[in-house]
Order: sequence, then C-alpha cells, then structure tokens
Amino acid sequence: MFDGTGDINLSAENLGLVAIVETGSGTGYYWRRFADGKIEIFSRFNLTLGGPLDVVFPIAFTAPPLIFIQENGGAKVNGWVLRVRGLSKAGFSVAWNTWSPCGSGAAIDVCYHALGN
Repeated sequence: MFDGTGDINLSAENLGLVAIVETGSGTGYYWRRFADGKIEIFSRFNLTLGGPLDVVFPIAFTAPPLIFIQENGGAKVNGWVLRVRGLSKAGFSVAWNTWSPCGSGAAIDVCYHALGN
C-alpha cells in the first residue's frame, strides 16, 4: 500500500514487463524476441485479390502462433473475405472466400501481427 511518504521505484520486472533480447527487420517486416522466449512479428505484403499466396515468417516459431491479419485497403471492393489457412510455425497461406468477383486481380496491401513462442 502506498501512503505518499516515499518514492515509488518502478522497474520492468515489478511491472511484469519482459526484456527484448533480439530484433530483426527487413522490407515490410519487423520482429522481436523477448527474454521469456516469445516472438512477435509485424509484417505487411502485397497480394492480388483472389489469388493465393504462401507467406513465410521471417523467423520461425516453436509452435503455430496466434495471428491477426487485416486487408489494408487498395481495391475498394467488398465481395471478398481474406482468410488464413495452413498456419504453422514457419508461415501460413492466404485464401479467399468470395460472394462477388468484383475487383478480381486488383492489388491490395495486407498486414499481419503474429505472436507466439
């Protein structure tokens, strides 16, 4: 309990934060590894609307990670749903569900965030 009579000294450890021990980056991606073994990747890639794509992580996980993926716009169509399939510790494939072929073949920008061990 803090009573206001002394200083509070905060550290990464008592806040539950884990140190970053390694990082890397390249065209369209940034990754970091934490002291507890977790890996976090932020990346983006270009994709042709309607076409398949295999994505390889710039650093491999020890198990399939949790992944968030988002179309970053470009084609301005709404007849397509981007989905991840074949998620593994090395990467994933992008596939599409469609209810309208409007915009097929257009280039879009896609971002993903992966987090795991």
